[in-house]
Amino acid sequence: MATIKWLGGATAVAQVSTVTLNNDFNDSETALSITLTAEDGSTTQSVSITPSGTNETTIAAALQVACAASSQSLFQAITFTAASNVVTLTANTAGVPFYFASAVTGGAGTTTDATGTSNAGPNDWNTAANWSTNAVPTNSDSVVIADGDFDILYGLDQSSVSLANLSVNVGFTGNVGDIGNEYPLQINGNVANIRASGRFLWSGDLPVWIISQTARGSDAVVLKDTTGLAVYILGVNCIGEVRIQNGSGAPTVTMTECPRAQCTIEDGVSGGTLFLGSGTVVSESDINNVTIWGGTLTMNDSGIYGTLEQLGGVINANGSPDSGNNGGEWFGSQPKVYGGLLTFAANTQTAVTIESGMQVYGGTVNFRSGLQNITFDVNPTVWGGQVLTDQGLAFDPTP
Repeated sequence: MATIKWLGGATAVAQVSTVTLNNDFNDSETALSITLTAEDGSTTQSVSITPSGTNETTIAAALQVACAASSQSLFQAITFTAASNVVTLTANTAGVPFYFASAVTGGAGTTTDATGTSNAGPNDWNTAANWSTNAVPTNSDSVVIADGDFDILYGLDQSSVSLANLSVNVGFTGNVGDIGNEYPLQINGNVANIRASGRFLWSGDLPVWIISQTARGSDAVVLKDTTGLAVYILGVNCIGEVRIQNGSGAPTVTMTECPRAQCTIEDGVSGGTLFLGSGTVVSESDINNVTIWGGTLTMNDSGIYGTLEQLGGVINANGSPDSGNNGGEWFGSQPKVYGGLLTFAANTQTAVTIESGMQVYGGTVNFRSGLQNITFDVNPTVWGGQVLTDQGLAFDPTP
């Protein structure tokens, strides 16, 4: 295990790769293709021809013409040439890699893919010269991204690597991940510490995130694809949005002393627990358990289907919960309100069902949407505080 620091700034070198048609085509092949894959590891573009004859030089020339003529973006970034039975792929921009594979369908023909000159450049994770040890991080290494402004844009598919720790520190002002194309760094590990002013896009299996500084604005930190994700958003230097994307399961989010921060939980994020003392959470997915003593939680077409303990803060209950998680009803067990404001005032649904016996000890619960759209399966128990309803909406609070 080593601690490796990102330096960036390596000299740019253009990648040169080849597809060699081996001397075994027998005029029975039905397709010969080259497929390019984008940095996200899943977006692909392909060019295919139907080979004719047994002359590999003629077939290679036809493949080169088809690839060069393609208007697809990944193909446009490469120059294709052919000589004898070899098609050569050369990156148009030094420092920008490409990922390719050839394939033959039918017949006896085969191809061999090779890279004679590997990509290198100032923004490529896979360039050894960009790292303090002159080696790309491997399993159990600790990665520190601490200084400079060299974005990490390429070599993003590190999904086979599991780090010990990942730290992005105050001195780093670049971005991690291709922001424009929304391609994340894909890497696994144990703990990530984020305290930087650049933007960070990530996916993989890295379960603990401690975020104490972010860039301003939307999508400052974007996290995806971890089950059991624990996110801690802490302190006044968190001034942007942390977005948990669809594909993550059962996240636990803790926010405190971060009044300018926002956490957005996208539609399709399953389950989860929220501890909210400061800042704003906007959830488009049902949350299992919520404890709130400050800040604002806005539930958009989502509900709280486990426990709710509200000591303070504001909860905006908008729309209707996902029917798959909670049968379309708001609370899965007896919610308790000790302080703060729980309001359905902006809820425009035709019917809203409160199926569990709400316990109100203090604070304010506001059912005044003006639509008389609230139905109680079990009457609230009101010990203190206040419960506000539309005129004509009747219930029998106890005790």
